[in-house]
Amino acid sequence: MEKSIEIKQFIWLIILIAGVLIIASDTNIQYALGVVTSIVLKDGLILTAIVWGVTYKFRKRRWQWFDWLNVLAYTSLAATILYPFVEPLLI
Repeated sequence: MEKSIEIKQFIWLIILIAGVLIIASDTNIQYALGVVTSIVLKDGLILTAIVWGVTYKFRKRRWQWFDWLNVLAYTSLAATILYPFVEPLLI
């Protein structure tokens, strides 16, 4: 049985590389990797767990390894974009 490689298996990697390159344009790669790692650990893991819990009953199939990484990338990116708008409301 031959497994095919689909683009949806690597969306998380594309988002990771794009984020690192955008941040590294002003600094260096090591700093950019640290910033992206902190975003993923601080926001992405918590939000991914929430998304998994909320959508658990509605899913037709189980998440595969790339589904977890894709949702982790989406939630980290969404948190990074939305945080500046939500922060003034929290203070």
